[in-house]
Amino acid sequence: IIKELSDMLGFEFEIVPMSFSSLVGSLQAKSVDMVISGMSYTEERAQIVDFSDVYCTAVVGCVTKVDSDIASFDDLKNQIVCCSQGTNYEMMIEDIPGATLKTYQGQAAVGPAVAEATDGVAAGLTSINGAKKLATTMLDADGNPMLKYFALEGARADEYCMAFPKGSELVPVFNEALAQLKQSGKLDEKFARR
Repeated sequence: IIKELSDMLGFEFEIVPMSFSSLVGSLQAKSVDMVISGMSYTEERAQIVDFSDVYCTAVVGCVTKVDSDIASFDDLKNQIVCCSQGTNYEMMIEDIPGATLKTYQGQAAVGPAVAEATDGVAAGLTSINGAKKLATTMLDADGNPMLKYFALEGARADEYCMAFPKGSELVPVFNEALAQLKQSGKLDEKFARR
């Protein structure tokens, strides 16, 4: 999406890899101009950064051990459930009756925590694409999957926005470009390929 937006708006960009939990702080410090990385609007975040319109709605994914009986949102009750630190999944897990939240630094740490039952973790929440990636790449010594994944029916969908430093003049510019991409069908096309 950022490549399409840069072509439309005529800007160059550099992708700066960082942990999810440091994204908002990087915007506040103005060490980055924007975030486009599965960032969802929350009232708490909106007090310190500005958001674009929604550019993608994604299903929540859940990863569990291959032999786990967990297969639904209800099955997460009274379980230890993990996610990447600083994500909306923290709030989702806190809303699951009896569930205990564990957080780890980055989505990549969620897979091993579930596979190895670190801290008693039984399941992990992430985007459906993230869950699929974890489940298809976490293999045992014989090449067999250690994890399975499924769409978490009943969970609030993720609505991804771009985030900008508070007061950024870029928000309306990017909202207009996103509207054009939506209207042209290019935005849907980009996500259909994933």
